[in-house]
Amino acid sequence: MKPEQLADYWGLTGVSSSQVPGIPGVGPKAAKEILTQFNDIEEAHASDELAPKYRKKFDVHIESARVCKQVSALKTDIELGFNLQDIRFQA
Repeated sequence: MKPEQLADYWGLTGVSSSQVPGIPGVGPKAAKEILTQFNDIEEAHASDELAPKYRKKFDVHIESARVCKQVSALKTDIELGFNLQDIRFQA
């Protein structure tokens, strides 16, 4: 699994501490297997090569997985309007 797949991983497994459900029945091991074979949840869902044991779960819960991925994605393009070093604590 690659770092850029983290939001897809959370879209599959969910984030229990944030009440983001993911796809029921897809845990860390299955998510790693899926994301090793495919680049993201969209590619996995579109592929005929997605394992049958995951196909039904994807077909039923793909919209939830998409929302979970979007909610759990880390924003990296936010303009702060100031330099973080300016607010660093100085002892």
